[in-house]
Amino acid sequence: MSLGSTEALASAAPNESVFPSMSFRTRMIGFCICVGVGIFLQIIGLIMVGTLKFGTFAICNTLGIVLMVGASVFLMGPMKQLKRMFTKERLPATVILLAGIVLTLVMGLAVKSTILTIIFAALTWVAYLWYILSYIPFAQKCVKNCISSCTGGS
Repeated sequence: MSLGSTEALASAAPNESVFPSMSFRTRMIGFCICVGVGIFLQIIGLIMVGTLKFGTFAICNTLGIVLMVGASVFLMGPMKQLKRMFTKERLPATVILLAGIVLTLVMGLAVKSTILTIIFAALTWVAYLWYILSYIPFAQKCVKNCISSCTGGS
């Protein structure tokens, strides 16, 4: 998505934004801060894996993903974000993402299963990446074709 289309997205429905009085620039700063803090939490989570603190990893991983997904609320508002998350092309990624978030927390905090925590965190990341690709025209199709070529599919 180019900056121009992002600006059009943000200005298309300023009243739906969480902060309608904010300028586009200020909303972009909020978006970038959320993404930056989300990435920072992901890095902290990875460090926690190295120290074998999987509960802390699950929390940092989950908060990081939630912040990164929620960052676009600054651009389009919460209702538009929710509507777009549950469109036909994004529904599978959204459902897997939400299930992965819950299961990562359950496995890391309640069950305390190291391997399952890591598996569900990885599943969450794959779903998040697939979700992001749904916003880039033809990106999912390109990735599918690439994987198909690499695995010998037609």
